[in-house]
Amino acid sequence: MTQDIIDALRKVAAKFQDKLGDENLMTVAADEIESLRRDRDEARREVCEWLALSEGGTEQEHADEAGWDCFKEDGK
Repeated sequence: MTQDIIDALRKVAAKFQDKLGDENLMTVAADEIESLRRDRDEARREVCEWLALSEGGTEQEHADEAGWDCFKEDGK
C-alpha cells in the first residue's frame, strides 16, 4: 500500500479544519496509519534479521523474497 491514503486523509482534514477542529477523525486516522506502518516495518526488519542469522543470506534478501520494503529510506 502506498502513502496515498494518508495524503488523502490529510488533504480532506485540511480542507475542513475550520469545521472539524485540529483533532478531527481524519487527522487521527492518518497519524494512526503512519504509526502502525512504522511498527509493522520494525517487526518485519526483526524477522529478516532473525532469518539472516538462522538461515543465512542478508536481511535485505529475506525482505525482497517476502515482497517487503521495510528497509526503505524515506519512511513511506
